[in-house]
Amino acid sequence: MWSAIRRTGSEGAIRQRRLGRTALATVALSALVLGGSLGVPATASAADDAPFITGPSDADLVAVLSGVNNKSGGPGTQFWWNHTNLTVAVTAAPEASPDGVRALRDAVATWSGVLARRLPMVSLVDVTGTSRSRAADIVVHYVPNAGGVAWGGYAICGSQHCSNVIIKSEEPPGGPYPNFDNLRIYRMGLHELGHALGLGHASPLNTSTDIMAYGWANVTVDPLTGNYLYDYRTPILSDCDIAGIAAAFAWALNGEAPHPATVAFVTC
Repeated sequence: MWSAIRRTGSEGAIRQRRLGRTALATVALSALVLGGSLGVPATASAADDAPFITGPSDADLVAVLSGVNNKSGGPGTQFWWNHTNLTVAVTAAPEASPDGVRALRDAVATWSGVLARRLPMVSLVDVTGTSRSRAADIVVHYVPNAGGVAWGGYAICGSQHCSNVIIKSEEPPGGPYPNFDNLRIYRMGLHELGHALGLGHASPLNTSTDIMAYGWANVTVDPLTGNYLYDYRTPILSDCDIAGIAAAFAWALNGEAPHPATVAFVTC
């Protein structure tokens, strides 16, 4: 489960890397977090787990994509939004299950509700199946076996659009695995939509259970069988994630002309 962000110009796609403290600027979390509670989706879990929890993050920081590189808005600047009324459409490959599509639309609905409660200046509207879907700011493609059989997702975003959020859900070799259900697809959708909204990864990447990290779906490989061993944990859609999105849209909150983020991460 990784996320790539397309740079403008001819530099192509880069894979996000774990971020260290020393190279990044910081912003106080308390200056950005807004009050309110988060909604819970309709997506059910085979294991009866909560889809996510809310509150403080267990991460040290969450990256803000447009603040990681230069902030000029020109070539080399990672994508950012110059408007706050974002639209999203979910598309599906022929072999995709309707329940999987619903799980991804539930993820959209969750982020939409979170933003309405916590950061109402930014909106996310699901335009799936409408005349607006072709021109959506964010397009989520559900392709169960995209790029092989290992499940995961990635977001490839460009200048003022993020039209390639890919979710793949087929089991890796060695299955069947427990809990390969729609809850897993839903959580992947939350993670990749977080990238599309402007968030980078949470750090430490492999141990934090923040939704923007990987620790909620920790995986190891059995050295004897080669099978994957999954340790699922309930992810945190955290105050720090909301603060990161607020940092990405600070220009709107401050009544300024649109510009990339001026910070590279928010501390948790």
